[in-house]
Amino acid sequence: MINQHDKLREVSWNELFRWLVLLRAVRIALLARVLVLGAMGLVATTLGWWAIDYVFSASTDPVVHGAEWQTTMSDWLWNTSPEFSIVTSAQSADALFRQVATGLA
Repeated sequence: MINQHDKLREVSWNELFRWLVLLRAVRIALLARVLVLGAMGLVATTLGWWAIDYVFSASTDPVVHGAEWQTTMSDWLWNTSPEFSIVTSAQSADALFRQVATGLA
């Protein structure tokens, strides 16, 4: 009887280690063209909102300029509620944690 030794020609690493797909996804996400396309999308969105603001800023429609949805900076929650104010007097991270914990309690 002839003893044949089969050689391993190829290893399918993606089938052997399924988590390698995550590394491929990171590599694809960091491609320059994907990052540039995302940046272009951010710029286009910002320009679009500015255009909408420009078009409707001269409107006399009471729904657009209604006081029910417009707030001033003094109406924001973190300005009127001391629990959500930013702690600026803390000297260390421990002191910051204690001040925030007592404010939320």
